[in-house]
Amino acid sequence: MRCAISFVLVVFTLLCVQQTSGLFFYLKEGENKCFIEDLPEHTIVVVEIEAADIPVNAAIPGTTAGEIARRKNADTQPIEITGTVTYVKETVVEQTIGPKGRFAFTSQDAGEYNICLKAGSTRWFGSGAIKVSIDLQVGDAGTNDYDEIKALEQLSDLEVSIRKLNDKLVDIRKEQAYFNAREQKLRDTSELANSNAMWFSIFQTLVLIGSGAWQIMHLKSFFKAKKMV
Repeated sequence: MRCAISFVLVVFTLLCVQQTSGLFFYLKEGENKCFIEDLPEHTIVVVEIEAADIPVNAAIPGTTAGEIARRKNADTQPIEITGTVTYVKETVVEQTIGPKGRFAFTSQDAGEYNICLKAGSTRWFGSGAIKVSIDLQVGDAGTNDYDEIKALEQLSDLEVSIRKLNDKLVDIRKEQAYFNAREQKLRDTSELANSNAMWFSIFQTLVLIGSGAWQIMHLKSFFKAKKMV
């Protein structure tokens, strides 16, 4: 009975966990803001963006730290934000969207991916910045449309919940394998550094012993030549 209750609690916790991360920031005209996402290989990421235009005379961050500016009245144009994803200086995806949109990519290799957002050079604000909200959905559990899956496969609510749970378990297992591989790589690097340090210490000791033996032999021959011994 106790095991059954524990299993139910684990399932409920996993179902409540959302593999998403949301935040907002202020983006100036022509400014490029980047975020780093550490991803396992073959992981789907969906980036949802919503840019809110700032009303006239609203208080917004200024051009310098701690400065508060007021948005001026200006002729506005549609907001355009360019999303770029790079991996080891290689562009994975680049897409221009409006004030509200999304783009997606799949990590072909494990590692750090740079997700950058840049505001186009327009006149949709007079000074300062606009507020941009970004929501990152990582993994199958965060990107699958389970309402559509339920309708296509004619699943019950319980079957959909089990599908969600299975997808989250797969994502968790994938992340664990990725971080285990990184830990193993770090351990191997550390062991190699320790081994190199040990061999260098041994070599240094041998050099000192050899140098000392040579000096003794040289002094001994010198004293014999001078007939001091």
